[in-house]
Amino acid sequence: MTGSKIIMYNLRDLLAYTNLSQKEFAKLIDSTESAVSRYLSGDRSPSVMTIIKICEAFPAFSPNDFIFEDGVKKKVELIKLDVKFNRKEMIEDEVNQIS
Repeated sequence: MTGSKIIMYNLRDLLAYTNLSQKEFAKLIDSTESAVSRYLSGDRSPSVMTIIKICEAFPAFSPNDFIFEDGVKKKVELIKLDVKFNRKEMIEDEVNQIS
């Protein structure tokens, strides 16, 4: 898969994960809805500066998450695992405080 296709799929995954519309996403990264549409269709790849803006808007993600295949999906899974683990630790702490 080409680099531009990898970025396209990772951006699609990010929008699906965040439940943002193209218009909302464009506003967050100081872009236009038409530019975002072109990124998501694969007609155009975002510039390095645009990827940096995306990472600034979504600090859990780094540029590497967008250039490697399934990078966003893998990061989302790690985030979910971290949240699950932290919840488990919080519950265990509460149980320990009660006992």
